[in-house]
Amino acid sequence: MKKDRLITILILVGLVAGAILGQILHAASADPVATGSGWMELGNMVLVRPLKLLVLPLVFLSVIVGVTSIGDPSRLGIIGGATLVYYFSTMLVAVILGAVLVTTIAPGSGIDPEAVASLQSQGAADYDGNKSLEGAEKNAKDGLGGAWLNIFKQVVPTNIFQELVNFNPLGVIVFALLLGLALASIGEAGQPATVMFRSLFDGTMQLVLWILWLTPIGVFFLVAGTVAKIGVGALSGPLGAYMFTVFLGLALHAFITLPARSEEHTSELQS
Repeated sequence: MKKDRLITILILVGLVAGAILGQILHAASADPVATGSGWMELGNMVLVRPLKLLVLPLVFLSVIVGVTSIGDPSRLGIIGGATLVYYFSTMLVAVILGAVLVTTIAPGSGIDPEAVASLQSQGAADYDGNKSLEGAEKNAKDGLGGAWLNIFKQVVPTNIFQELVNFNPLGVIVFALLLGLALASIGEAGQPATVMFRSLFDGTMQLVLWILWLTPIGVFFLVAGTVAKIGVGALSGPLGAYMFTVFLGLALHAFITLPARSEEHTSELQS
């Protein structure tokens, strides 16, 4: 059996087993929220935190390797322009598709307010939602000009290491793009650094593959914790409609929108 198929089977097993255990914990626990939070914390340690650890280093290295592999920097103009058109057009279609599905299906209506509050508090704790909310409120006070100024500040950071620490991908991507262009433009002198970054990228990808083997365990803990909080019964109501909407949107985007746009993008590059 191939490794990717084995991982998929193990993830599905972890998903089902986590749902069963979560329902048992939900029915037996006097405080389902506290019980579920403990199991979700295990999933966070096993899977979420290791993945978050590698996100920005992988983005940084992949952008440099991608730019330097093009060779002549002048070729990046045509490829980059076509890629931007492809990216923004698919993003626009995805937004329209999501808006249509949400308006039509209306998922989440009638969901238990206590379950909503519990999941929101957990999300804020895991992803520093309070800090993001404070930043959004500040940008709202500054108006549209303040929002654009904030974006420009992220595009031109003063400390790339601080951007990595603060998990700001925009500044990291811009710096990696410029560094890749610089290495490609200096020719032979940039080859040692190019080889080093390619080696680091391959090593980081190997780390990702190792972490993928932890996915079944992480999914088991995360699903068990989530179901322990709200119970399987909640999945048959508004939450089930929400999950159906998400899966339907992903399926339509993956099997219809992206293949259609990929063919157009390929023809544009060939022409």
